[in-house]
Order: sequence, then C-alpha cells, then structure tokens
Amino acid sequence: MTEFTYKSRKEQKAMSMEKLGLYKREQRKYEFEQGIPMKGIKRRRLLHPLIDLILKANRIGNHQKLTVLKNGSKPKSLRDLFTPTIYAFTHIGGSDVESMVEAADRHTYLFFGDPEPMYKDKEVNLLVFLNGSIDFNTKDKDDRKISFFRGKELLSRRGRLIIFVEGAWNVFEHLPVMKIFPGASKMAIEVDKEKRFNVDIVPGAIEQYGDEFVVSFGNRIKTNKHMDSKELDKRIRDELATLKYEIFETQPPLEVTPTTNAMVWENVSVSEGLALQKEYDEIYRQGIIDRRSGYSTLEDIYRDMYKDPNETTAHELIGETQNKLVAIKKIGFLRQEVDELTSKIRALIEKVQTQNSSVENQKRLKVEIEDSARLIEEKIAKIRQTVEFLDDREKQTDEDYDFDNPTVQRYTELQNRIDNLNQIKSTLLSLDVPSEFNINSSIPNSEKRISLN
Repeated sequence: MTEFTYKSRKEQKAMSMEKLGLYKREQRKYEFEQGIPMKGIKRRRLLHPLIDLILKANRIGNHQKLTVLKNGSKPKSLRDLFTPTIYAFTHIGGSDVESMVEAADRHTYLFFGDPEPMYKDKEVNLLVFLNGSIDFNTKDKDDRKISFFRGKELLSRRGRLIIFVEGAWNVFEHLPVMKIFPGASKMAIEVDKEKRFNVDIVPGAIEQYGDEFVVSFGNRIKTNKHMDSKELDKRIRDELATLKYEIFETQPPLEVTPTTNAMVWENVSVSEGLALQKEYDEIYRQGIIDRRSGYSTLEDIYRDMYKDPNETTAHELIGETQNKLVAIKKIGFLRQEVDELTSKIRALIEKVQTQNSSVENQKRLKVEIEDSARLIEEKIAKIRQTVEFLDDREKQTDEDYDFDNPTVQRYTELQNRIDNLNQIKSTLLSLDVPSEFNINSSIPNSEKRISLN
C-alpha cells in the first residue's frame, strides 16, 4: 500500500515541476488504492457555462476564429442526452484543446497526459481544475492504468470524456490521422461489460488555418460489449480521416506555378532527392512545433505517438540482437588481449628464471609480470560482466516477441545468428591463463587454470 502525506498549496507551490509531478502521481496512486472516488463531477457540470464563457472570451481576445463545419454528435433523443460519451479527437497542438472543448458545447472531462508543465501555470491549471481532468504521466505504467480505471469510473457515472486518441501532435503532412491508441475503444466496451450500459464515441477532427480553427464532428458510434476493440479502432480512425478530408476540401487550392519533374529534379540523383525530401519533412514538422507551445522537439512527438506493438517488438528485437552481437564481439577482443598478456607473462617468467639475468633485471621483470597480472584480472572481470549481461538478455524468452507477425519474421535471421551463444560462452568460461596472481607475493612457480564460474 502506498504511503502518502497530503501537502498544503503553499508547500506544493514551493516544489519544482519534477517534484510536484511526482507528488501528484503518488497522490493519484494513493487515492486509487484507498478506493477514494472522483469528486466534484456534478459541481463541474454546473460550472460548464462559466468555463465556456471563459474559453470564448480568451479566443476572441487572441483574435482567433472557431468554425464548426458539422456536428453529428448533437443529442437526437433523451437516450443520447444522458448516454456517457467519449469524444475521440485528433491532435494538432496549439489551442486545439480549448477549441475542441468549446466546440463540444457540453461538459467534458479531459484525458490529460503529462500535465506537469500545467501545474506551474496558474491560469491554465485553474481552468483545467474547474473543468475537470483525468491526469496521468505517459511514462508511468501504474499511472496509465489508474487513469484508464478513472476514465471508466467517470463514464459509469454518465460523464463525458475527451481523449486525443493520436496521443501526440500530428505533424505529418502526408498523414491525415496517425495511428490511434486503443484506450477509448477498450474503455467503452469494458464499461458496457461491467456496468451494463452503452457508451457512445464521437469522432472529432480539427485543423488550423492561420487564426482559424475548423472543427468537424462525426455521427455518434454506439458501442456495446460484443464489439471487437481493434475493429472499433479502425472504424474510429476511418471516421477521423473522413472528417479531416472534409475539412481539407473547405480550403481553396494553392496557387502554384505548374512545373515538371524534370524542372524540379534536373541533375538531382535519387539519393540526393530523398535527402532533400527528408530535410523538407523535418523543417515542416519542426516549424509546427516552433509555432505552438507544448512540445519542444520532434523526438518528444515520436516518443508519445502510438506505435504498433508488433512493429515496436521488431525494432526491439533488432536492437537486442545487435547488443548481443556486440557483447560477443567484445568478449572475443577481451579474450585476445588475455591471450597476449598470458604469452607476455610466460616470456617474462622464462627471463626471470634465466641464470644470466641480473638481480636488478629480475626485479624489473617481476614488476612487469605483476602489472600484466593486474591487467589480466581486469580483463577477466570485464569478461565476467559481459557474460552476466548476456545471461540477463537470455532471460527474455521468445514469448516476448510475436514471431507470427511478418515484420518480426524479417529479422529472425538476426536472432539465428546468436543461437549458438551458449556454446560460445562455454568456450569463454574457461580460459587457459596463468594462476591468480598475488601481486604482493613472489613470482608463481606454476600455472593454473582460471575459471570464470
């Protein structure tokens, strides 16, 4: 059970952003383990007109325009009016959160990932608090699980929840909708299984053109416990892509001078063309980040966006295999160095035992032997560490990988290259080197086998 002590607002204010974020995570974990329910849901519903007014005033003050292209989410019956709802939205950054909350025109909690910077912004923190949010740290597995259960709790109390299902800003010019996280579909299906009432999912897309935000809502997707979450995710993403294209079609075509590929790519090789395209993509994506607050680098976006587990596993498998191959190669180099030092010591011992060698020369040779012995001990220690690293890696069984996936199958030959790992290690675990030298003693009279076991 998590131990936790509540701190005053003054104490929280004095904390750094990192410490405050940790405090909030511990608080969420403690309250969840204690079975403390979410508070203030009804009061926040009553506050929604005030929140809506603040958002409108803030938008007008920033000289921004909000256009709702279509809204298929409006309740068409009493059933729709009281049905718990998940708003599955696309994510472009900037003021898209405020725009979507305002456009939804109904009280909705925010599913808020990585809220730590918000805690230090008084105005935003107060506004989000009054509206209501389910916060979680995307890098904390326990915190993510707690947020999922809190989401189900909110829906079971007939609340509404906004989830930006892409997980990160979409900065990809060629991709209307990135791959979406499965949390929204799983949450809706599980609520029906556990509480026996349906959850609606409303897809919503947003784009920004200058100071104008254009929003479009699709029709309600009525879910039930018999649905397959993967199929539901596919349907949600298809709906979002359709909404995005409908927004795109509202914009006038770009006025460009017609040209031919020959005019653009004359004297440009394929590799140079690919490099130019990659450079353009990076500039385009970084430009979006620079114009909006929230993310600071493209790496942050790549980290937060959804990645297919099978594809991720394939990349992890490549990295894991490469790590093992590097470790084996390292052991080979260490063994070669040990062999060279062993030969050197043997040669030095022969010189010491030569009758013609002077006393001073023998002392000098003994020092060289002792130095070489130290080096051998260091090399053997490194070999032990590397063998332990390989042992840890081998604890990951094949069950960790989905080898039925075609993406993974392309890399199985890399895994096959290390199938003989145990045989290689068994050879390395007993090296024919001099005995364990006692540096403070005289030159050993015999040689012994040193085992790494």
